[in-house]
Amino acid sequence: MVISLYPLYLTFKTPQYQQIMNSFELSVIGFPFIEDWLNNNGFSNISVTKIDNYTVEIQANGKLENILISVKTGMYPDPCPLFTNAEKFSLKEFAATLNKVAYLAYLSIDKEHKIAANIVWERLS
Repeated sequence: MVISLYPLYLTFKTPQYQQIMNSFELSVIGFPFIEDWLNNNGFSNISVTKIDNYTVEIQANGKLENILISVKTGMYPDPCPLFTNAEKFSLKEFAATLNKVAYLAYLSIDKEHKIAANIVWERLS
């Protein structure tokens, strides 16, 4: 799963501390929420593979389809970063080579690293 070829650095501030997270770190925080959603919706053989510092894939098998997911995670209340057309094309092509259906997932988390809104899914295939 492609997070970003160029890390996007986001900053959020609280009275106690300031923390800087790149897009990969944010997505790592979001993976358990995606895995829980997949488990609760009948998917199995869920695997999260770190390819490099900015590339991760989530694969899962379902009753209706096997999927490959790319996740973008944003820090609430800021909007979640969007996938570029190149990222969408790349994921769709890679999913086709694996005989899987490509999905995008958009996730917002709060400063306590809890999910702040519903996961937004986009099917590419």
